[in-house]
Parts: sequence; structure tokens; C-alpha cells
Amino acid sequence: MNISEKKQERHELLERMEDDLQKDLIAAKLNTPEEENGHEILSVMYDALGMEEDPVFGEFYFLDIPDEEAEVQHFCATLTLADDVESEHLPELFEAMSYINAALPCGSYRLDMDKKYLSFHLAVPLSIDMDKEALYEEMHIVLANAISICDVYMDLILKIMAGTETLDYVKEVLNPMRNE
Repeated sequence: MNISEKKQERHELLERMEDDLQKDLIAAKLNTPEEENGHEILSVMYDALGMEEDPVFGEFYFLDIPDEEAEVQHFCATLTLADDVESEHLPELFEAMSYINAALPCGSYRLDMDKKYLSFHLAVPLSIDMDKEALYEEMHIVLANAISICDVYMDLILKIMAGTETLDYVKEVLNPMRNE
């Protein structure tokens, strides 16, 4: 396997995805890494996700191929729900995230305490030898899964972060039969 050829192929697929999103009138931009070993990141702005139609900032990228013997490469989606999180509700937020993450079929909500942002993250291993069209389809599946899962659960997280709902609300939404 030639890692530089694979990297070029991934670059072309990210450019293609950028073009397709822009054709659908979704703000998207492929960013080249600032450092030599950085990742190319497709940045996407979603104007309205969740019941409250909040804006969400998406980043889609491939992790590096570790070596010539690698059989998989991870394609990642990170959807940022809130930045500069300063909340007196952090204990409830962490507990709510734990309950929600346990209910998710894939991916997880995360809170980066250094950069203070709340996000949903999904990383999917894809075969390194997948042909270009199949890989592009899988990239779309990862993107769609990340958006749909985030869309369903983000309101719960944001309400806890804002202090407008309690942990009991999260438990009730996740398991409405628990009190019966």
C-alpha cells in the first residue's frame, strides 16, 4: 500500500463531499492542516438541528494511516453543540451524558474541559482497501449517522447544560416506562 496515494484519494473524496454539500446549500469548507502532520478537516455549518433548531458545527476527517500494514482507517465526525461551556450544572451534565451515551447505538457525547466545548463524536473504522466509490458511500453513512444521532439527543444535553431540565427528565425521556 502506498500511504501517500491513499492520502491523496481521501483528499479528493473530502473535496467531493465539500462540493456535494455546497450544491445542497450547506456551508462547507475543506481546511488544510496548519501543521505538517495535521488532518484535513471538512468543516460544515448546520443551521438547525434538534427540536430547538440550534446551530451545530461539524468536522469530518480521516485519522492518519498508522503504517503500511494497516487494514483500516478511521473516518471521524465531530459535531460541536456548544463552545465555551461554563456551567454550574456540570455534575448533572456529566451524569446525563453518561445515561445518554449508554443509550446510543454508536458515538458519544463529550465535554472537552480544556477547550470548553460540548460535542458529539463518532469514529468508524473503514477498510483501507475499499474502492473509492464504496468509501465515499461509507463517508456519507458516517456523516448521516452522526447528524441523526446528534439531532435526536442534543436537546436533552443542552437543556441540562442550561439548567432548564433535570436529570430525572433525561431518565424519563430515555426510559419512559421506568416508573410504571
